[in-house]
Amino acid sequence: MSLALNDPNNVLNVNSLKVTAQGLPCTTIAGSTISSYTCTLTSNSHNNTPKLVAENFLPAVYMNQRGFAGIASGVNPLLIPLVATSLSVTTGGKNGGYINTLTGKGFP
Repeated sequence: MSLALNDPNNVLNVNSLKVTAQGLPCTTIAGSTISSYTCTLTSNSHNNTPKLVAENFLPAVYMNQRGFAGIASGVNPLLIPLVATSLSVTTGGKNGGYINTLTGKGFP
């Protein structure tokens, strides 16, 4: 995830930031700056995609010794879409029924 942060008083240090998305920690990537901050989100082990649930949300930026950063009005939230990539239907056991497997991204 990449963020453009504004520090008008020039008092912030990248190492003092803790960024989360939907409560998941984001690990700062080396070389990030306040104005060009990049981090990696916790990923699913089976496909290495971020563990984000479909919704519109704003990341939370916490600064040590200062608290949470305010989000400027007009900033658009991030959109994580719900995407279905496959559907597999198989018959059930001796008592009948079906097993449906829906695969995709953004599911809780």
